[in-house]
Amino acid sequence: MFSDRDYNRRTVYRGGFGGYRQSSILRPLIIANIAVFILQSLSPGLTGLLSLNFGDLRQFQVWRLGTYMFAHGNFFHILLNMWGLYIFGAPLEQQIGPHRLLRLYFVSGLIGGIIWLVFNASQIQVAPGIFIYPSVIGASGSVFGTMMAAAMLAPNRQYMLLFPPIPMRLKTLVTVYAALEIYNTLQRAEGGRVAHLAHLGGLIGGYLFVVYAVPGWRGFKLHRFLLDRIRHWRLRWRWARFRSVSSRQSFDQDDDDYGDDEITLDDILDKIGRDGLSSLTPRERRILQEARERLRGKH
Repeated sequence: MFSDRDYNRRTVYRGGFGGYRQSSILRPLIIANIAVFILQSLSPGLTGLLSLNFGDLRQFQVWRLGTYMFAHGNFFHILLNMWGLYIFGAPLEQQIGPHRLLRLYFVSGLIGGIIWLVFNASQIQVAPGIFIYPSVIGASGSVFGTMMAAAMLAPNRQYMLLFPPIPMRLKTLVTVYAALEIYNTLQRAEGGRVAHLAHLGGLIGGYLFVVYAVPGWRGFKLHRFLLDRIRHWRLRWRWARFRSVSSRQSFDQDDDDYGDDEITLDDILDKIGRDGLSSLTPRERRILQEARERLRGKH
């Protein structure tokens, strides 16, 4: 599906099972998936015991949250998943280590499965008078989580696509995949065989894992961005209330310490909108606090 070409480092990663350290977890993960697939082929009834669906989960068969991510529907299903796990997981394991890669695999698969369950908790009719709960199998959620983590930690690593044969940065590749999964989720027909929701859940799981479980991550954090937006619009709303009962005021305090420039609340709120609350100076924070106190006094 893809050919890995790493431009982030001077040496290109040329992985292979023979070159892995004994502590590598990637090879055991791939072998475990292949072994389960072989057992499924020898005993077709095993798939029903491993798959994830809401009906069986209601019967406290919680092991399915873990086993479903090792079962696959056909040869091409497991081939694509294991190939994706290999090309994205091999360089990622070198960055975060085998233990974190293993946790990432399960966290992404678990979140992918849970999100899929939320939207597939109702029975569907498969024949007149016959209703069943839809089921999901496959390591796709885990693979998508691995891909997301790899893109966050090495966004400029390049992969060569086969169709079309063009190089693409990993951050662009993940963005395109996420957009396609969202589109397919919105357009999917009931009973569709591809679990796009599990893929999206895997992407979310990979993002959350890097943000909260990889030490030293200093990149974009969605929750902080959203909190800053909420604080910004809350301050805007309160300032609008303040202006409705009082004329606009300028503040110029401690000129000896901070200079002679006048600062208005609008300036401060604009700065919060651009750079967040953490960008405010002590003087600007004091002005903002005074405005809050005045607002409380007016109401």
